[in-house]
Amino acid sequence: MRFQRALGVVACLALGAAAAAADKPDKKTVNFFKAVTAGDLAGIQEAVVKKKVDPNVLDETDNTALCIAATAGRADVVGALLKAGAGIDTPNGAGLTPLMLAARNGRAELAQTLMAGGASKDAVDKRGRPLLFHAIHGGNSGFVKTLVTGGAPVNATDESNRTPLMLAAEDGQLEIVDVLVQAKAGLDARDLKAGQTPLMFAAIGGHDAVVTALLKAGADPALKDNDGHLAKELAEANEHPATAELLKPPPPKAAAAKTGPKAAPRAKAAAKPAAKPPGN
Repeated sequence: MRFQRALGVVACLALGAAAAAADKPDKKTVNFFKAVTAGDLAGIQEAVVKKKVDPNVLDETDNTALCIAATAGRADVVGALLKAGAGIDTPNGAGLTPLMLAARNGRAELAQTLMAGGASKDAVDKRGRPLLFHAIHGGNSGFVKTLVTGGAPVNATDESNRTPLMLAAEDGQLEIVDVLVQAKAGLDARDLKAGQTPLMFAAIGGHDAVVTALLKAGADPALKDNDGHLAKELAEANEHPATAELLKPPPPKAAAAKTGPKAAPRAKAAAKPAAKPPGN
């Protein structure tokens, strides 16, 4: 029995070693990714053309070469990889496309180049987030406005029912909040995890300018999250007293004083008849 168990352990170790060896990229693939990281265009060309490296292969971090170049904003490397046959929409292990990664890292110009080259604006990652989410994360309000003007769905949701406006409010990105509000983004949408609205996200972060903009647009400060907390209370709990002050309900209007019924106007007294002249 002990001998059989020992053989089983050896077999498992052997299988594990074989799997690890299979997962480990070969030398030519390693050199390909080194050329990508270094911006060695000739090395990229040689790896793909002469050594037959698949330009869409994933590295040990589950990224393609094009995803790496897009993240770094290397337009020259992106161009070389596309020329070598890299898939413009091939995602990394998290489902993020090169376009999403360029947008997410604030590479707006490169993102525009990828879109002009045919990259899909409609793809979503594994969490259900479309391009607009990643553009908001990148913080380029001009690029966000371009996407929204081009028809990007401003009320799209991810797996947690978070919206673009929630993300922008949470990050305190006033210009992007204004773009989304003007595009009729849902002011009182709620996420699934905590039932919080964009106003609540802004309150938690103490983003006074965003709170003011959302209130002005009509966001409801009287809504409560899943734990029964108002936006004002969330601001207080996160030590943002100035934000909490903005969220205080207005004082009640003084009730108009009640007046009694108006007195009926007095009837005019009848005129007395004139005195008769003497002798009549």
